[in-house]
Amino acid sequence: MQLVGGTIRLWAALIILAAGASLLVLLDLQFRSDSTLRRLAGTAEQQNPWGDGAAKNPQPDEDLAVTQGTGSWTNLTTALEELMPDPEITRKGDGWKAATKQAIRKLLHCLAEYGDECRQRPEGKVVIVEYTHFRQWWEGSTTGEVIWCGSVLTAFDRLGYTTLVAANLEEVQLLYRPFADLVRVIIMQVRMGPDHSSNLVRNCFKDPKCVQSESNPKGIAPWKMFGLAFWGTRGDPIELHHPWGPSRVMAPYEYPDHYYLGYALDHHCEKNPLVSPELKKDYAFILSKRLSYYYNNPAFLPESWLNVSQSSGLEMVSVAYDDTKGEHVIPEGVRTLGRLSREDFYVMLGSSRAMVGNGSPVLSPSPFDALCIGVPFIHPYDPGRTKTLDPEGWDRFHTGVFQHGALLELRPPYVYHIPRRNVTALSEALLAAKANPIGRSLPEKYKMASLMQRVKNLVEDTNWEELAWKEGRLPLAVEQLP
Repeated sequence: MQLVGGTIRLWAALIILAAGASLLVLLDLQFRSDSTLRRLAGTAEQQNPWGDGAAKNPQPDEDLAVTQGTGSWTNLTTALEELMPDPEITRKGDGWKAATKQAIRKLLHCLAEYGDECRQRPEGKVVIVEYTHFRQWWEGSTTGEVIWCGSVLTAFDRLGYTTLVAANLEEVQLLYRPFADLVRVIIMQVRMGPDHSSNLVRNCFKDPKCVQSESNPKGIAPWKMFGLAFWGTRGDPIELHHPWGPSRVMAPYEYPDHYYLGYALDHHCEKNPLVSPELKKDYAFILSKRLSYYYNNPAFLPESWLNVSQSSGLEMVSVAYDDTKGEHVIPEGVRTLGRLSREDFYVMLGSSRAMVGNGSPVLSPSPFDALCIGVPFIHPYDPGRTKTLDPEGWDRFHTGVFQHGALLELRPPYVYHIPRRNVTALSEALLAAKANPIGRSLPEKYKMASLMQRVKNLVEDTNWEELAWKEGRLPLAVEQLP
């Protein structure tokens, strides 16, 4: 099969072993710069490096050319390089394409060397991911969503899994079909939208040519499809997310009814030295990366920062950049350092006495970064909208009440929960943080070892097909899906 159109081409030789005989699968897979794939049947005679037993010319109605092969494995490396030349990386964010090619090569070598036993090896466990923030990890983005997805990719890698990255649903299908028996989990976006155009999980469920069924046995097994949502479903209609509900939607925090996947930070933050209390600087870092955060319903009014600095004896510093087009200026009493690299950010943060929340951004990983390098966090909440610091359900993650509900399980000297707009409480918390320094205090659930165990439970230890039958979700009735 030949896929035509675009600038970046990956030729993959995909090998499947079954019934003691080698099956050769030739898949012409192209990643287009516009993320759109077009299928045209190949007609030109092609050189066959695998031996005379492998198919040379797929027929137009074939999704894959699969035949028993008699070719020797001795030419695997050479043939693979011919079929899968290094892609032309035209921009920094294209690294996921090279990573996918390398992952396919690793899997092919596993199949060639171990045969059917490869499926029992780590690299024989395949995960396919399709989500913007997975791909943005290769761009060096540091948003909360990318930090989450990047740590999950790291966990996949440390567990030895084969991770294949796609840019759209069609690429997911192309990567899935040759490896269907080896694919354990597929993670796709389930973003909201009235036309469901970006909800790839639902789109596949509703497409008889995509989802597995009696009429489409080569389709994607429905129990392998999961959604990913940083903000969770938050009570939205089910059709806006996963057709089987929030239990199949992975979340960074322990949202009600969701699949808690979480993230890890220690593999990055613990590379930075712990600054001893006597070497710390007398300043507090304000978590407000945008200037607008100081003016758009902030936890503390702009004019309060000078008073806070004077009463606490700490200089207030920030890395906020101007996203207001000059409409606002940095508040008096706050010194901005401008944008910092991730390395410089850790140096600056580690030298601080405390990190201070100002209402936004919500649910950011940054407070846990601070705890990891021995910096306590001051967490504002709205006392007029809650009577407890231990709420249940979605109330715990109500971002109009708490800046970061996941911090509510921690108390001083690690996290100080104070009423928003209360300058006295803020100053007192800063003084307490300075007087009671902490060491590395990242909770275990945010460490790579814990994330890897959760990932292993997802990929290896749970029989999702069996669970789907027990839940009455199989056989799949597409017409009954929301």
